[in-house]
Amino acid sequence: MNTLDESLTNAVKEGRLLESSLTNIRLLLAGTRSPVARQAVEELAAAGQWQELNDRFYKTLAFGTGGLRGRTIGNVVTTAEEGKGGVNGRPEYPCVGTACMNYFNVGRAMRGLIIYVKKHVEATEPGRKPRLVIGHDTRHFSRDFAEFCAGIGTDLGCDVYLFDSPRATPEISFAIRELNADSGVVLTASHNPSHDNGFKAYFSDGAQLVPPHDKAVITEVNALTSEEYEPLPENRRGELHVLDSSFDRIYMDRLKSVLLRPELFAKGGAKIVYSNLHGTGGHIIVPLLKELGCNVQTVAAQDVQDGRFPTVASPNPENPPALAMAIEQADASGADIVIATDPDADRMGVAVRGEDGKMHLLTGNQIGSLLAWYRCMSMSELGIINDSNRSRAVMVKTFVTTGLQDAIGHHFGYEVVNVLTGFKYIAQKLGKYEEAIPAEKRRDYRRMSEEQTRALRLQYSRYFVFGGEESYGYLAQDFVRDKDANSAAIIFAELAAYAESAGKSLLELLHELFEKFGVYLEMGKSLVMEGADGAAKIAALSASYSANPPAELDGVAVSGIRDFSKGDMVDVEGDPIPAEKMIFVDLADGRSFAVESRNALSGVSLLDRGYRLEDGSPSAVCILPQDGAVAYFSFVLTDGTAEFTSECVACAAGERVYIPTNGCLVYLPGEACTGEPALEGYEPDTESYIDLTAGACVTDESGRTGFALTHKSVDSLEDGMTGVLMSAGDPELALSAPYVGMKVKRGSRESFRITEWDVQKSGRDAFTLILRDEYALACARGFYDGGDAIYFLNTDTITKYGDSMVLEIGGNAYRVDALNPSEAQSGISVYDENSGLLVSPDGGSSFMDVLIFDGVVTQTGAAGERTVFPYPNGYLVRFSGAEQVEAAGRIRVGDKAEAVGFTPETSPRKYVELDGRFRVEIAYHNESRTGTARAVLYDGNFAHDSTQTNIWGMEVAVGADGRVQAIVPMGTEGVSGDTAIPEGGFVLSAGYALYRSYFERLEAGCTAEYVEKDGVYFFYALESVRYNASDDGEVLQVFDASEKPSLTLEEGAAAAVVDGSGYVLSLHTAPGTVEVPEGGRLIFASNYEKKLELLRFAEPGQRVIFDEDAGKLYLYGSADYAADVCAEKYADLAARIAAAKQALTALDYAAIDAELEEAEALLAAGEGYDALLRAAVLLDGLEYKLVPSFAVQDRAAWVAFPGRTAADVRKTAAYAESLGLNTLIVSPFESGYALYDTCLPHLEKHPELAEDTDILQCYVDECRARGIRLYFMYCCFGTQEPSDAYSADHYVNFFADKLLLNKQGGSVATYYEDSSYSLNPFDAEVRAWTKDLLAEVAARYDVDGIQLDYIRFPLPNSWGDNYNDHGYNEDMILAFMEQAQTGVSPKDMRTTDPLWESWCAFRRDVITSFVREVSELLRDTNLIFSCTCFADYNDRQMYVYQDVEKWAGEGLIDELYPMIYAATAEEHIERADEIAAGIGESCRLVLGLGTYDGQTPAIVSEQAVYNRTAGGNGNSIFALPYTQVFGFDRLYAEGLYRTPAVHTDDCGAAMPAFLTELCETIDSTYLYLCPDCGAERIREKIAAAADELAGLGGAADDESRLAYWQQAAQTMRSLREALDEAGVEARVQADLLDRMAYIEQIIARNIAAVQRRLR
Repeated sequence: MNTLDESLTNAVKEGRLLESSLTNIRLLLAGTRSPVARQAVEELAAAGQWQELNDRFYKTLAFGTGGLRGRTIGNVVTTAEEGKGGVNGRPEYPCVGTACMNYFNVGRAMRGLIIYVKKHVEATEPGRKPRLVIGHDTRHFSRDFAEFCAGIGTDLGCDVYLFDSPRATPEISFAIRELNADSGVVLTASHNPSHDNGFKAYFSDGAQLVPPHDKAVITEVNALTSEEYEPLPENRRGELHVLDSSFDRIYMDRLKSVLLRPELFAKGGAKIVYSNLHGTGGHIIVPLLKELGCNVQTVAAQDVQDGRFPTVASPNPENPPALAMAIEQADASGADIVIATDPDADRMGVAVRGEDGKMHLLTGNQIGSLLAWYRCMSMSELGIINDSNRSRAVMVKTFVTTGLQDAIGHHFGYEVVNVLTGFKYIAQKLGKYEEAIPAEKRRDYRRMSEEQTRALRLQYSRYFVFGGEESYGYLAQDFVRDKDANSAAIIFAELAAYAESAGKSLLELLHELFEKFGVYLEMGKSLVMEGADGAAKIAALSASYSANPPAELDGVAVSGIRDFSKGDMVDVEGDPIPAEKMIFVDLADGRSFAVESRNALSGVSLLDRGYRLEDGSPSAVCILPQDGAVAYFSFVLTDGTAEFTSECVACAAGERVYIPTNGCLVYLPGEACTGEPALEGYEPDTESYIDLTAGACVTDESGRTGFALTHKSVDSLEDGMTGVLMSAGDPELALSAPYVGMKVKRGSRESFRITEWDVQKSGRDAFTLILRDEYALACARGFYDGGDAIYFLNTDTITKYGDSMVLEIGGNAYRVDALNPSEAQSGISVYDENSGLLVSPDGGSSFMDVLIFDGVVTQTGAAGERTVFPYPNGYLVRFSGAEQVEAAGRIRVGDKAEAVGFTPETSPRKYVELDGRFRVEIAYHNESRTGTARAVLYDGNFAHDSTQTNIWGMEVAVGADGRVQAIVPMGTEGVSGDTAIPEGGFVLSAGYALYRSYFERLEAGCTAEYVEKDGVYFFYALESVRYNASDDGEVLQVFDASEKPSLTLEEGAAAAVVDGSGYVLSLHTAPGTVEVPEGGRLIFASNYEKKLELLRFAEPGQRVIFDEDAGKLYLYGSADYAADVCAEKYADLAARIAAAKQALTALDYAAIDAELEEAEALLAAGEGYDALLRAAVLLDGLEYKLVPSFAVQDRAAWVAFPGRTAADVRKTAAYAESLGLNTLIVSPFESGYALYDTCLPHLEKHPELAEDTDILQCYVDECRARGIRLYFMYCCFGTQEPSDAYSADHYVNFFADKLLLNKQGGSVATYYEDSSYSLNPFDAEVRAWTKDLLAEVAARYDVDGIQLDYIRFPLPNSWGDNYNDHGYNEDMILAFMEQAQTGVSPKDMRTTDPLWESWCAFRRDVITSFVREVSELLRDTNLIFSCTCFADYNDRQMYVYQDVEKWAGEGLIDELYPMIYAATAEEHIERADEIAAGIGESCRLVLGLGTYDGQTPAIVSEQAVYNRTAGGNGNSIFALPYTQVFGFDRLYAEGLYRTPAVHTDDCGAAMPAFLTELCETIDSTYLYLCPDCGAERIREKIAAAADELAGLGGAADDESRLAYWQQAAQTMRSLREALDEAGVEARVQADLLDRMAYIEQIIARNIAAVQRRLR
């Protein structure tokens, strides 16, 4: 005995395999040579799939009168069967088993049919080869089986006609008759589920087999036990003929002849939506309807011939859900009719539009009745049927088809013949009618036209007008001998055209039939009688209808009993009716019903799960025959021990009681409940225990009876799924035995009821239970029959994979064996942030790691390669073992991953946890952003006291106690946005999606915690991404290289170039052409928010994972990427440090070298993310420590938005202090109003500013408290457009006639000016008013300085031939003409005219003269007077008329603030050098830095440091808030300004600080790098000089200041001389001299400033 047989035999002994299954397995394996068969059985046995083996082998698939039908795809598909796979997702080989449709059974069926047909042909036409027609539908393996059958046919000497592709069953019937074939076969399972197929046999008349042929063929087939056969010699074999579309034409032309009123289609016919339901019907129906002129459209998704029937649960047009898509399309398109056919197009379902405008589904009886009436009526109206031949007209229908059709036929005087169910019986009648025609008349009957055969039948036989059955099968022609949905569809279209011509709807016609012939009700009813007595009662009741018929039912006399089981009945034509187990009871009022038979307790009875009814089926419920008591004994299994509870209840006769699932009940007839019941000697079945407490289950109200649920929301049914719960939104499943589906609807809040039995997956309003286990079915049947409440428990413990942990990755499911195991193990393990790992565990060589972030596979490791752990925002999947590594090899980067049955714990690097439930990732921190889709967090470090967002800010305010104070909605003026930041708390602001997902579900008082975690992996999802689409500025756009090999980048846009491997190559912001490498992609952003997001998070070297389906892309930086970045940064820093050392840049090299060495050691250690993270932090810090920070420097910033509250000012000043600033330049104005108290005529305080609030005074107070200088800044001559929004006395309106005019006479400046307005700087009244404004501030406020901004003319509005600059007010023009002694107005000049430069010089003098006037105004105030200016010399001189060289040279200003704002370091250096050379030592020079988006800290850093090289006194940042918005705050706080600095003009502090800084440079730089350079010799003298100058202290007046700075100059000269004599190394000496020269330049500027004031 071989190993397989031993295993099978043992399974039979253990009760796992049926004896019949073993017998049939041996039968199959003995009769086939297919290796797949044995491999499949071995595989199922080895896997313990005994139920699957029983399903496949419990019987042999017998050839019956309808042929064969069974599964072609098993519940479990073995790897042997799967093979290489087939089309539409099917296996390569059909299901192995004697109860299945496979080559073994199909071959036997085909050979048995051929054997019989050959005998029949030989008996009638000796020597002729039999002719066979073979067709098939669209099911799995249909084509394979058809070709297989064709091969057998030709091998055994038959000529075979094989259709070239799927065809409808009725066309095969037609072909058999048309080709005079002897038999035919259709491979189809009609409307069965997709896993089934069938073999349907026909005889020479084109009808399915009927006696005597059916029994004879069955005998031949069942006699074959092997698939082996001997092909005939080649010369005796048959030929193969292929039938193609030319044969379809013959069939279609014949179908047209069935129409009675084709002229009705002349008007175009009805508007029809047709559904193929993935079958064959569209091959004929659609072109035929179009030829007739119908407006027909198809359901495109269901046109696809696909054996999976992917869009329907069941491809049966009887089922309403099958027509749902077509009805939806009809509603959308306005169609009147929906027609659908099953896969082999023999059944037709219909929906029609009613008067209410809605589509109504018709039943099979209603469709048949309409067609029958139309055919009968038309035949009579057209005279085809008349008084002379009416007796020969006949309708044929089944007994169970509605009597309405009988009434219709009889009304027209036609005979109506009723037959048993099965279209073969209708076809049998057609054969009889044909045979009744004299032989000589019907010699060419099959070649005759419809008119010719009709004439013969009406003359000699009976003419078949129409026939059908209630199950949606119809026939109206004689040349097809099976139900034909093709002809039914065109006849129904003809009927619709008729109705339209009569001005009626089809529903109106149907209602007319009801009114005329009566309404026929269809219904079914079941009576349950249980137990032996019940069985006896059922048998007696069934027999009583025949033996003792009731005289009356429902108050109506019984007119007759028809017992079909006796086989002694004949039809109206006198033909015998075959025996059938059915009894019809006919009532006198015309009603009738059929009776079919389908078990009670006696004495004291004990019932448990072993209880069965008489038919052997299990039952969980019993009906008590008399009053008494029931004692329930239930147990719970704890650690293998059964712990019982008991209860006794009284019961009444007829009561339904449920038997405990775990335990038993004892029925005590006639007894009462006394005391607590006890039970001895009962051994509970603990092996079959079902956990009804903690397990997923369904129970009755008592909780004693129920069954287990193993899965929910599955995609398909597989072996082992015994209790499946499907929700309303789950995919539909086609159910077949052994599965039973039932609809479940909610009863109360917690209870449910089973409302329908034996259904497919239910609709959207219900759950579906799918069961196969016989006990579960017994329980459910009891619940259903009793209408009892049921309860679902613990369903959250199961998924579609049962209670297993599963990862779905890339469409494949991987069962997880462990979550965070303490030791590496085989199988699949998942490690999340709770694992405590730094790197993935050591697992030998046979393992593979996969990393997953946010449901996306980002990295697949090499076999045996350990991975840095993706803490905290990702998790790691370890595939261990050769088989698992092979499985993991299918996983690709970008695959979607979903954990089912468990949740790996991960968290964003920065997030806020709300209410302990939701984690909101923080994308931006303290950045002014409104309405961004990402979350922004604002805390106490933000530059303002509120978020500064607009009404689209959707925000949550959290207090210092970590609880939500307020949930701020969006879009409400005065409420939304600009949320106040709670003291010690924060505000979380987010876009609409996050708001709807989280914020709306919160309540005030719930918890909120901000959490930051460190990690080395980077993962970020960019949303709103379009791929290869037309320009859309609102989203990120991705273009393939093939789509856009290059792109012209315009100002304000950004792009990232991605190579063919998916890695970021470069980022681009500068205008120009960006090239995309072959196979690569371009990420493009023109929207401002998207641009910022792209530039913020994308970096070269990152991997980009594109997700076109979701409209996203993911930026991913692996640990290797992080390590590479660190390595590159290390190398870059090392090189920069070396260069800095070479250049003797003043830095703390001892600390720098120590940290660089520590980072190097960490990178070399490879100790996982922790070491890598610490290295990254060190290198990141070094980035800022390499930036020189100076102890003497003017560090200013412009405050463009001063705020409206004292809190705003306090926050701004504190932020400036945190950056290391020592000067703030504030313009306390907003929209033409002052933000301070003023008495100046025509200047008004802001109407929305609190009366007691003075913003300028707030700045004075805050800056004084922090030691920060405060400059009052005024935008000279700036104004607003005159408007009624201002009072008449407001300067905007008061000076409305004094606006500065341009050359074209307008007052608007548009070039880079955003439609600004200026007052005429030449006007004396304007100048006086402006000086009064400055004087008021100087007198009333303790500011340190006054700064004039916009002290210029606007830039020209246009250039070239249409040059349009400013300054063309009449007073200016006349003054110039007088000064220049010319009669030519500047309006008439061109830029090339000789006087043009004079005109420019005049306007420069206008501005210079006003600077001079202000300088004189402030002379006695001790206020520092400064001006801003353009950085470019030509711009200043020729376009805006700022002669700053004159301002400085004449000593008019103390400080100049050139607004360089360059995008690159090179441009900044050029501008800085140019203006420094022009200004020299005549005034202090503070150079402007622009901190905008698009710049980088590296650029700004280089610019700031160079300002000192150029001789500048310091830097001024434009503007303060931008440093935070664009991420430059660390650069200043930790880099440029990490060292506190005094002002360069600080008498008494600047010089000691300068000299102390020189000493520190000698210590940390010269002596550290060049210990023997001799710098220590000069250090002593410098230190002594510092002490000496410090001892002098400050100076009280300008004379003392002048003396101090002159003393400082002398000190520097002495130090120079000492340096010459110190013998310091030349390189060091040169560097020291440069530093001294800078100090001397600062001293010279200070001397010049003091002398100016003294003059």
